[in-house]
Amino acid sequence: MKVIACFAAAMLALGAVMAQAQSSTTPSLVIGTSGRPSGVYSQYPWGGYDHASTFSEGYGRGLGAVIRAQGEYNLNTSAAAINVSVARQQEIENRKRWTQSYFEIRDLNRQAFEAETKRLRGTPEDWLRVAQAGKPKRLSPSELDIVTGEIHWPILLTAQGYSGQRVALEKAFADRAYHGVMQAETFLKVLQMAEDLLSDLKTQVRNLPTDQYLAAKRFLESLAYEASQPAG
Repeated sequence: MKVIACFAAAMLALGAVMAQAQSSTTPSLVIGTSGRPSGVYSQYPWGGYDHASTFSEGYGRGLGAVIRAQGEYNLNTSAAAINVSVARQQEIENRKRWTQSYFEIRDLNRQAFEAETKRLRGTPEDWLRVAQAGKPKRLSPSELDIVTGEIHWPILLTAQGYSGQRVALEKAFADRAYHGVMQAETFLKVLQMAEDLLSDLKTQVRNLPTDQYLAAKRFLESLAYEASQPAG
C-alpha cells in the first residue's frame, strides 16, 4: 500500500509540473536538424509535435479522414457504374445493329430469290409457247387421211414384224374418221401400241439410219397425239 501511495503522489506531482510548464511557456518555433525552422510551433519547451495536440483535434482529424475516404469510395463507385452503363448500352446497340443487318440481308435474299423465280417461271404466255413447242405436231393429210382414216406409214414401220400393230391402228383411225372421235378404250390401246413400237425402235437405234429413226419416232408421237383430237 505504501508503494502504491508513493507512486500516486509522484504522478500527481509530475502532472502539476507539466500543467505549470504548459501555462507559463509561450509557443516557440521548432528548429529542424538543418538549422531552419520546421514550420511547427509548440507550446512545450522540449519540442513540437505534428499530430493532434488534444483529443478533440485528433477526433476531428480522424473524422475528416473517414469522410474523405467515403467520398473517394462514392466517386469510384459512381465511375464504375457509369462504365458498366456505357458498356451495356454499347452491347444493346451492337445487338440492334446485328438484328437490323440480319433482317436486311434476309429481305435482300428473298427479293433476289423472287426475282430469279419470276425470271425462271416466266409469264403465262411463255409457258403457252413452251407447251406448244413441246407438243407433237398433228399428222399432215399425206400421212393420215382425215376422211377415210388411212395411214401412210414411214418406211421403218412398214416392216413385216409390225403388221399386227399396223392393222389395229388403221382400224382405230378408220373408226375415228367414221364417228368423228375415238372411243376411250380404243384411245388407250392406240397409246399403248404406239409406245410398244417406239420402244422396239429404240432397241435397234444403233442399226438404223438416224434420219429414218427420227422420222419414225416423230410419226408415232404425232399419231398418239392425233388419237386425242377429233377427226377433221
